[in-house]
Amino acid sequence: WSASDNAKGNTKRTLRTRTHTAQCEKSTEAHTAKRMKMSPVPRAKWFTSDLTVFCSVELSLDEWLAMTYNGTFQNLSLNDKEMEDNEPSNEPGPARTFQKFDMDFPVLMNDNKKTSVFVRPCYDELFKLLLKDIEKRNQSVGVTGSPGIGKSRFYAYCVFRLTQQPIHGRIMVIECAKLSFVFEDGEFRQISTEEELLQYQFNKNVIRLIDGLSNHLFSWTGVSILFTSPGYSDYKTFLKSTNVEYVMPPWTQKELSIAAEIADISIEAVNDRFDVFGGIARYVFSKQVDGHLRNATEAYSKVSGLEIFNVVSRREEVNEKMFPHRLLHMFPQHSSSQAYCRFYVTFGSNNIAEKVYDKLMNDCMDALTAFMVTNAEDTSSSGFRGKLFEIFCHRLWSSSGEHRLIGKLLHSDSQSSQEDEYSISIPAQVELRSFSKLSEIPVSEFAKNLPGAEAKAVYFRPKQKNFACIDAIYWNGQVCYLLQMTISNDHGIAHESLVKIHNWSTNLGIKYEYVFVVPKRQVEDYKVQKFLTTSRHVHKKPSKIAQGLVQYAVGVEMFPPKKDSKQL
Repeated sequence: WSASDNAKGNTKRTLRTRTHTAQCEKSTEAHTAKRMKMSPVPRAKWFTSDLTVFCSVELSLDEWLAMTYNGTFQNLSLNDKEMEDNEPSNEPGPARTFQKFDMDFPVLMNDNKKTSVFVRPCYDELFKLLLKDIEKRNQSVGVTGSPGIGKSRFYAYCVFRLTQQPIHGRIMVIECAKLSFVFEDGEFRQISTEEELLQYQFNKNVIRLIDGLSNHLFSWTGVSILFTSPGYSDYKTFLKSTNVEYVMPPWTQKELSIAAEIADISIEAVNDRFDVFGGIARYVFSKQVDGHLRNATEAYSKVSGLEIFNVVSRREEVNEKMFPHRLLHMFPQHSSSQAYCRFYVTFGSNNIAEKVYDKLMNDCMDALTAFMVTNAEDTSSSGFRGKLFEIFCHRLWSSSGEHRLIGKLLHSDSQSSQEDEYSISIPAQVELRSFSKLSEIPVSEFAKNLPGAEAKAVYFRPKQKNFACIDAIYWNGQVCYLLQMTISNDHGIAHESLVKIHNWSTNLGIKYEYVFVVPKRQVEDYKVQKFLTTSRHVHKKPSKIAQGLVQYAVGVEMFPPKKDSKQL
């Protein structure tokens, strides 16, 4: 070896020593960081309160069922104790208690900061279903719904409940992207090695709750419950083994107004934003709402008839990659054996429906009218098509020009005779009104026209999206027409609401007639409709008022209304 070689050797040894020292320091830092990550976190640090009463609100049974289930729940086996109760279902009922809890919970995709969580009525019902899946050891369970309705909040609620009352013999693991924690002995501990994660992955007693997505989604032997939007690329693959899925409903307007205090927003702002966003809490409660408003405006401008018809007819999941997710929402379509198990797609609010209708009428009128009436057997799109038809009918009354709708007196066997012919005439000028409650309509609106005086025609439209029993009231100066617009041959009448309307009209001393407004081609075979309980089952003991109701149907020709129509 030469001197230079010795120098080079010393230099190499020095470099190796420095490298080894640096590696040791990094290893020590990594070990320290790992040890810090693994420091257990007491439950009380992440969930800083128990369930506490937030408020009590008097709600009708209609309002409570809408909050709990939304969508269509007529097939559910609900308790029909109200069937013999003749009190109107939309009268104030018993006070319902709403709860909240506080959390500083970091294992979330978004909004992982200190916050108060409003416990929605649907949470408890969905949680009960998840407990059954845990008991049955269903390996893959999905909880989904429209983007922005709060699936992550429900995930946090489930973690809250399962840590508050752990299930004996089961181990809970929570995940969000790269983060994984196990809950043991009242504390959360981070799972920081692949080896430890594998131990839980192959443990059949594990209950795993996942928010949004997971880096280790597949091949777990315990129960895995994934809370995510339908746009997650691995979602359908995850569900393949068991196909157990629940669809969380959008918020109702009343529900949002109750939670407004927690979100620090006024009820007036909630109502205004509901018109634009529907029941999407993320947008309604946002502190930076201007950007969401711009996106909503862009969604209206870009809406395409073909795209929106395909989403509805194919019952496609509405995800954030699609502009229609700001216009169309996923609603649970409950079955007789299971709540929240399927979904249908329709508009988030009346205002959204009106704007989309106007855009489509302007862009593709023929395709729109054809879609309303030529897909009668398509149950997936019935709610959407029914709303479009309802708007079409509203515009008929608000358009300038005279119309005469011809129909018949209804019989149980659908037969009719010449003597049963019936019609409603709409004059060229109709005054337009809107109302939230029948009691808001001034008695003076129903002053009967004197002989020889000019007829006063007034059209009243409910502000609510789902005002029970009727879609509009038409007063022609002599008769009050209770109008129910529908494309369905089977459209039951809400019994308790009918009783209320009967009492209201009787107190005013005015005559009323109950009329179904349907596409013209359906009139001939249209039959007397049954009465429904508040939970939308066939009423077994309808009142004398209901039994004495005479039903009519009139047909609407599907032609475009005139462009100079008045708006409600």
